[in-house]
Amino acid sequence: MELVALLAGEPFSDAPTCTDAALATIARVVNDETSDPARQTLAPPAVDLNSVSRFL
Repeated sequence: MELVALLAGEPFSDAPTCTDAALATIARVVNDETSDPARQTLAPPAVDLNSVSRFL
């Protein structure tokens, strides 16, 4: 979620305002439960989390 915040131009945070709170919670759990090597695959979907709250 820190990457999402940076992509959105928000301060470094794991709870950016540009993402729905429920989706952000799920993303943090996935991040926390993912191994370090696999965590690198989470970066591309971060772009989608930056814009998804505009449609909710």
